[in-house]
Amino acid sequence: MLQMEDASESGTHTFSDIDLSVKIRKAAGGFCTLSGALVSTATDSSKDAKSMVAVTSTTLAGQCVEVFLDKVAVPPAGITTRTFCYAAAVVDDAPQ
Repeated sequence: MLQMEDASESGTHTFSDIDLSVKIRKAAGGFCTLSGALVSTATDSSKDAKSMVAVTSTTLAGQCVEVFLDKVAVPPAGITTRTFCYAAAVVDDAPQ
């Protein structure tokens, strides 16, 4: 997740604080719903303009993914975030 906000008002601008969470849930009745049993949660609560959460498991097939942005602090002017999910069958950060 990348936060994009105008910081041109130096000294008076209050920067946003948004936490990124990824929840893995079991499908409920064959569908992904918020009522599916929670399997795991990973959160990046760092106060930074970029947040990243990695979920690594060999049992993700058939599971549901929920992405949640928690607005801890947002200035009156608001904020824009860009959030995306990426899946890879091969661990792409392994030493070569």
